[in-house]
Amino acid sequence: MGAFDLEQRTIRHSSWAKGEEVVIKEMTYAESARLTSIAMSDLSMGDVDDKEKIAAMKMSELDMGRPQIETLQMCIVSWTFKQGGKAMPVTLPNIKKMKGSYGDFIYEEIDKFNPEPDADFPAASGKGSEGAGEVSAENDSGDNPKGNRDVAHRTA
Repeated sequence: MGAFDLEQRTIRHSSWAKGEEVVIKEMTYAESARLTSIAMSDLSMGDVDDKEKIAAMKMSELDMGRPQIETLQMCIVSWTFKQGGKAMPVTLPNIKKMKGSYGDFIYEEIDKFNPEPDADFPAASGKGSEGAGEVSAENDSGDNPKGNRDVAHRTA
């Protein structure tokens, strides 16, 4: 798989009605960065020295579910859910109306499909690790015309 070949996966839960399934996809780099930005902005409390501002901040003011809903919106490609026999399109309002147990399961599956990179080695996501982030170093063996030792080159 190449850098732009996003995988998709079909998920089902044993408690769902017969025929219910969801197709999810891998996140793009931009989507992952957007989720990080959303999560950080929701948790930002401003200047820690501003006691009045911190006192006024209430947990109820934070939209803790926003990153999860954004994740569902970004990564659900399609689903077969119906209401009253009518197919329900994948839309933000329908995602918000979905039963919590459905949303939680789908979110968990998306999270498993899009693991966070290891903090010590960002390229180690557990998928497609062949050559991921490997660095080769060349020493002064004539391949390096400027004579710089240990010039690193990222390989694919």
